[in-house]
Amino acid sequence: QMACVCGVKLEQDALQIHAELECPRRLVECIYCPLRVEQESRGPHQAECGLRQGTCHHCGSVLKRKGKH
Repeated sequence: QMACVCGVKLEQDALQIHAELECPRRLVECIYCPLRVEQESRGPHQAECGLRQGTCHHCGSVLKRKGKH
């Protein structure tokens, strides 16, 4: 058995699947910005990131990222 960075111990094949699909510490993309954050931190990151202001690429309006159109 091998240990994942999250502490789970699995056989090598199962560990690879865990690391790619299940691990709470795997890197995932934020829906608002180009950052990749750990899965377990994505919710809080996106909650804050979505409140930041950005410029609409279609009309040039300044708005919160959550309000993109």
